[in-house]
Amino acid sequence: MKYFKYKELDEATPEDVDLKSFAPKDELNKDIWENNKLKPEIRKDLLSISRDFLEDLEIEGISVEDIIFTGSLANYNWSKEHSDVDLHIVIDFSTIGDDRELIKKYFDAVRKNWNKTHEDITVNGFPVELYVQDTIEKHTSSGVYSILKNKWNVEPDKDKISTDGLDKDDIKEKSAELMTEIEDLEKRFSDGNDAWNVYSDASDLFDRIKSIRKDNFDEGNPEMSEGNLIFKTLRRNGYMERLLELRTKSYDKARSVK
Repeated sequence: MKYFKYKELDEATPEDVDLKSFAPKDELNKDIWENNKLKPEIRKDLLSISRDFLEDLEIEGISVEDIIFTGSLANYNWSKEHSDVDLHIVIDFSTIGDDRELIKKYFDAVRKNWNKTHEDITVNGFPVELYVQDTIEKHTSSGVYSILKNKWNVEPDKDKISTDGLDKDDIKEKSAELMTEIEDLEKRFSDGNDAWNVYSDASDLFDRIKSIRKDNFDEGNPEMSEGNLIFKTLRRNGYMERLLELRTKSYDKARSVK
């Protein structure tokens, strides 16, 4: 049985890891920005998307504090191949209920379903990724644009996303090691190994990658930290998607009754 849509690869090596997409550009993307402000037609569309999402929730009394555009496309490290429109709707969860953690889980489930259902929505060729953010949630980014206020909350600085000084060889080496681990897990599953063991190992690896991303995230420049770039490298090369797909398929197989 063919479980994966990806071709089998030999062991990943640092030479397989390309970090060129992280290099900062000389200017913001001209398809999105004009005179350092969000293009009016794009701002209007993103406000409409946010409004439609909120109306579909059918929840009374939601307090929207801001709607922001963030991520690499709101910065100088955008990429035609990998960037998307990070659209954050900032809501005061306390206006909905007291259990902020439960409310976050609800919004995470709703926005994931929305993103999957509307994955064909694009802005000048860039996919839209919607996220619901609590007002007290820490959001670390060197580029944050308020769509509501039509101005920068945090204006991007090219110097802050420089790749100078990074140990690129170490990033490539650690990324290749994790890519190989994912490939090995795929092979184990395809070879018919115990699905529960594969699911457990895939879950552990996923948690370990998240932990690597968080390492030193509160220090210095988190966007250009080694852990964050390793995570983004795996995501941009499709390996995070592969790992999540493996985790889902191994769980489904383990739970199936013959």
